[in-house]
Amino acid sequence: MSSNVGRPLLASLPGTAERFPAVHATLAAGSTPLHLNESPYPPSPRVAAALQRAFTDLNRYPAPHPAELVAALAERSDVAADTVLTGPGSDDLLLTLALTFLEPGDVALMPAPSFGKYHSATAVAGGRAVSVPIDAHGAVDLRALAARIGPDTRLVFVPTPNNPTGAGVSGDEIVAFAAALPPHVVAVFDLAYHEFALRSGGPDVPRLLAGCPARWICLRTLSKAYCLAGLRLGYALCADAELQSMVLKIRSVFNVGTPAIVAALAALDDTEHMRGVVDAIVGERDRLRAAFTEASLAVLPSQANFLAVRVGPGRDALVEALRVRGILIAKIAHPDYAQYVRISVGTPEQNRVLLAGLHACLAATRAAEPSRTLD
Repeated sequence: MSSNVGRPLLASLPGTAERFPAVHATLAAGSTPLHLNESPYPPSPRVAAALQRAFTDLNRYPAPHPAELVAALAERSDVAADTVLTGPGSDDLLLTLALTFLEPGDVALMPAPSFGKYHSATAVAGGRAVSVPIDAHGAVDLRALAARIGPDTRLVFVPTPNNPTGAGVSGDEIVAFAAALPPHVVAVFDLAYHEFALRSGGPDVPRLLAGCPARWICLRTLSKAYCLAGLRLGYALCADAELQSMVLKIRSVFNVGTPAIVAALAALDDTEHMRGVVDAIVGERDRLRAAFTEASLAVLPSQANFLAVRVGPGRDALVEALRVRGILIAKIAHPDYAQYVRISVGTPEQNRVLLAGLHACLAATRAAEPSRTLD
């Protein structure tokens, strides 16, 4: 039945089948989920203890702007507290930023392929999403983005490392890009994989931007390195207090629950656990890269907790064959990357299961089509 309700743009946005992937709670026991870039490890033991104490206050609303958490994030980021704000994950913050800075018809620039939320947030805010191809190594092409900035541009999304390819941009490139930004543009640096990038030799983006006259916002999350994806906690570091106050006017008031606030404080307090998780994942990432290379599969450079791997024209069949085995990986949804998958780094045992399944499926595919090459 047709309906006259709902905004026309809904027809152009992905449906629930595309937006709602299979998650841990819905998977069969024994599955190997390597498709959502989650941490395969649990959070710090301090988190569980802190959550027990938080349950006594669940009848009360949380702090609208949690001062203790904001102060902790500011201290660890070496920024002023009045430039920090929190949200229930980077997804929500991205939509809030689009609603804050975009008027209908304004342009938001973004790389492609990249995180799909940039496009949908721009569309919901009434803006025009303009995609700029990434470079041959899978990193954001900052020169190309800068060249597309015009008088109607208001936002530029810069994910580093880029999802779904994994490559990051250099510190020199970031400084040069930020220095050339016109005053009517806000650059949003999406640093969801920042801890892994630092461990991989990438730049400390917020520190590089400190003192830069450009208008910028860095997005961070506790979902990845701090293992808190189930509690949804992200935060933004703004170039100045004025930008922060603008976003707070649009952001929902009680948008981060008490359990997430308490868990975040406990996780941030256990730096040793976070570093151990990052070290383990980076080590396994490098081991997986070597295994894929040995199997004649091309792998893009990565500073994140996942790898983009070229598996050939039989990609869709391979992903389905692995799914039947209980191994979930992600397709890269872009025509230029139709032969690529994105594989999150798991535990050593999960990665062993992945490699065994991958070798078996590739062997079956090659036996059926002996003339195909995957390199």
